[in-house]
Amino acid sequence: MINIRYCLFLLGIIFVSGCARIVTPVGGAKDIAPPVILKTLPETNTLHFNEKTIKISFNEYVVLNNPNENIFFSPPLKHSPDYILSGKSLKIKLSDTLMTDRTYNIVLFNAIKDFTEGNALPFYQYTFSTGDFIDSFMVSGKIVDAESTLPKENIIVMLYEDDIDSLPRTKLPTYLTRSSKEGTFSFQHVKKGKYKIFALGDINHNFRYDLPNEAIAFSDSLIPTVLMSSGKTPTLTDSTAQPDTAKLSPPDSVGISSAPTVLLSLFIPQDTAQGLLKPLNPYRGVYKIIYKREIKDLKVRQLYPDTPYIYTQVNNPTRDTLTWYFSKMDEDTLRFELVADARWIDTLTLLPYKPAASRGRGKKESATKFMPVIQNSGELYRPLTLHFNTPVRPVDSFRVMIVKFIKSGNDTVFLYYAVPDTFTLSVPLPYPWEEKGNYLLQIRDSVFRDYNDACNDTIAVRISVKTERDYGQLIMQYTIMQPGTSYIISLLNSGGHTIRDTVVTESTTITYPNLTPGTYKLKAIEDLNQNGRWDTGNYEKKQQPERVFFFGKSIQVRGQWEIEEEWILDKP
Repeated sequence: MINIRYCLFLLGIIFVSGCARIVTPVGGAKDIAPPVILKTLPETNTLHFNEKTIKISFNEYVVLNNPNENIFFSPPLKHSPDYILSGKSLKIKLSDTLMTDRTYNIVLFNAIKDFTEGNALPFYQYTFSTGDFIDSFMVSGKIVDAESTLPKENIIVMLYEDDIDSLPRTKLPTYLTRSSKEGTFSFQHVKKGKYKIFALGDINHNFRYDLPNEAIAFSDSLIPTVLMSSGKTPTLTDSTAQPDTAKLSPPDSVGISSAPTVLLSLFIPQDTAQGLLKPLNPYRGVYKIIYKREIKDLKVRQLYPDTPYIYTQVNNPTRDTLTWYFSKMDEDTLRFELVADARWIDTLTLLPYKPAASRGRGKKESATKFMPVIQNSGELYRPLTLHFNTPVRPVDSFRVMIVKFIKSGNDTVFLYYAVPDTFTLSVPLPYPWEEKGNYLLQIRDSVFRDYNDACNDTIAVRISVKTERDYGQLIMQYTIMQPGTSYIISLLNSGGHTIRDTVVTESTTITYPNLTPGTYKLKAIEDLNQNGRWDTGNYEKKQQPERVFFFGKSIQVRGQWEIEEEWILDKP
């Protein structure tokens, strides 16, 4: 009996052991910490470096994240090194012969992630020297988009010891790095001196400015280095300055003075070659003809079919996009010859309109739908407006019913408007709305027709009218310090849309009345050539993009408030 129990006991142990599993404990905070570097071999800041392999050890297993794009050698190497993961270590095997008496930096930008959660090590710099000392100077700055002034990340920044115009096209830089999410960059442990600096949206990753659509920024003059402080990077204090004029706040270390740094404005040069792009066909009978550049004169000849098609042409403000509205469109393919500015000849083919699959998987659209977008509903100072996507046929007279809801009953009036015998996309309906009034505006169906005979359904709009208390007023005093300078001033709402543009050439006061409460910004373009628009830069001509800057603070407009501000417009 004892033997049987003993055997059963042994069988139970074997069964439990065979079924046992190691389970990762659940619960607890999620790991969000990036990998930590425990040691490097050789140690960072090694002098007389002559090794072929660098080993970086971490506190956990890691993975590589695009090392050829996210690991930078500065000065750059001719041949890419090999990157090998071994356990919790990264080995970097060098194949180049290093320069003598030179400080090298290896910079990792999100190149290392932990194995389990993918947490990235955002930045790490390994430094060594083949000579007797580590260079202790630096250059830092910030890159912004020239037109929007927003910071630009992941932009290659390059330093050159020479001052030759062809540098970014023909020669690798002396030092290179990349901008952060905030647009900032820093070259640390560089040789004392003055450098030519470029920033590049390097599309083909060859560290050369060799594509027409690559964005570029450059310094107008050589940039001097500044002595590095004890681990602290200087910061920019003026985010609206012109390139080369931003200042650094002094480092904390005693005896270390600040030096000029750069705010680089990144731009894409204007393509000097004209060209016709693929036309867009957003609606039936509507085609957008897009050119690369402005067109001053366009001659059109229909090639096919023989029967001429009638259309109305509308140019956008920059005259590089033409919109054609056809009075009739069959299912034919149309061909035209276009001659732009008497020299650019193209053949344009317009295919029959095809609705998107989401509109019915190729089924024909209803010809009765022609509904406007209602604009300015409830506004006191702007008329309610019907805006259509395609032109409206002329209407001699159409009736609009307006019902005002009052306590004693409804007050109904009938008004008559017309659509003029000219091209129009918008139909304003002016009416003396009363403050706080509640109305119903109604227009019967089939009043409006487009040139393809599509017509509207019944239009019914509920309107709650604002009061004068719902509007504020801004009074801006513009002071121009440099006579003869022209500025384009734009008032922008919280969505970044332009409310009003004004050209200011002398000191003046401008009133912006009847503003809807909200947050506004003021943007200025220094219009150097006085052509009424922002112009990009040109490296070959050593021409910086026209300066764009904003009023120093947002403006909060409140109802029944009047705000007065002054903006001194001056050279940076």
